[in-house]
Amino acid sequence: MFRVVVSLCAAALVLASCSSEGADTGRDSQPAAQGPSGLEALTEQQMCDLLSDEAIEKAFDTTVEGSEGMKRGRAPVTVSYECDYDSEGFPTVSTDLSATRSSESDQEVLDGVFTDRTQEDKVVGAHQAVPGLGTLAGFGRDAVLGKAVNASSLGVVFTVDSERLLLTISVTGKTELEQVRPLAEELLANAKSAME
Repeated sequence: MFRVVVSLCAAALVLASCSSEGADTGRDSQPAAQGPSGLEALTEQQMCDLLSDEAIEKAFDTTVEGSEGMKRGRAPVTVSYECDYDSEGFPTVSTDLSATRSSESDQEVLDGVFTDRTQEDKVVGAHQAVPGLGTLAGFGRDAVLGKAVNASSLGVVFTVDSERLLLTISVTGKTELEQVRPLAEELLANAKSAME
C-alpha cells in the first residue's frame, strides 16, 4: 500500500511539473511599464547584417565566408544577439548586442566587458577609453580569451529610444583600435536605424 501511495504522489508531481507552457505562473509576466526590448525587432540574420562583410574584409584584409547569428535570453532585460563571422584564418570577428540591467551604471556595464566572470575576484581588466562612440566605450584585451591568445574587445554602451544597450565586438588575433572602431561605427548606425 505504501508503494502505491508513493507512486501516485510521484506521478502527480511529474504531471504538475509538465503543465502546459501557456499556463500563467506569474513568473514570466513582465510589468507593462518595462515594455519589450527594441532588440525584439531583430532576427538573428538581421543582427549579422548590421555589419557588412566588406567592412570586416577592409579592416583585416581577409575574406568573410559567411556569418551565423544567435539569439539568447528573454526581453526586456536578458535578450542578446550574437553574430560570428567566418573568415579565412585570423583574425576572427564576433559581435554581441545586448540589453542591460537598469540597476547598473554605464561604467559598470562597460566594465563587465573587461571582467572575467569565471574568476572569484572579478577584477576589471585594463582597457582604454574610446571617446566619441556611444555614451561610453572602451577597448582592451578580451577578459577570458586574452589570457591565452591575442584577443581584444571593444565595448560600447549606447541608447536607442531610451533603451540602454551594450555592443561588444570581439576579435581573436592581432588587432588595433583603429581597425575595430569603423566596425563599431557602422554597426551602431545600422542598429539605431533598425530599432527606431
